[in-house]
Amino acid sequence: MSDLDRHNKFIRRLDSSRPSMFRVAEWLHKKGYDIYIPAIRYCPPDENPEDFFDDGDLFARKDGKKLRFEIKHSGYDFTSAKDWPVKDKTMIVSNKAAVERENGKATAFIIVSKSMTHVAMIWRRTRKHWFVKPRFATNTQKYEDFYCIATEHVDFRSMSDD
Repeated sequence: MSDLDRHNKFIRRLDSSRPSMFRVAEWLHKKGYDIYIPAIRYCPPDENPEDFFDDGDLFARKDGKKLRFEIKHSGYDFTSAKDWPVKDKTMIVSNKAAVERENGKATAFIIVSKSMTHVAMIWRRTRKHWFVKPRFATNTQKYEDFYCIATEHVDFRSMSDD
């Protein structure tokens, strides 16, 4: 796969992440949070991607408290740890480099189910339970290090109207 093909695939994946981000925003907004979603800045193929890293996917504020969330859309449907389909009952938090780049500023990493009905919230306070695991990243077509966590430490929630 050429660098340009890899770049174009990344842009398509980035664009396809919007529905889950806005679904989480709607869910939090219904819970009384003010929501801010920064615009996506696209990196041209011939520029340095590091110049285009964002400061977070979604920000929420309630009662004077500002929270930062990183949002990921899962390819799996789930409602709880009981039906999480991965055999070893672990979940990817995020790419190790991305976690280190955000430097502890994210309140939680929110993994949205494929059908966008449930979320798996991996709170920053669970950091002591994270571990590094190399995995094949389909977006880059190479092995990368990812932070993972056992599902017993994940906060699963429904996004239905409560």
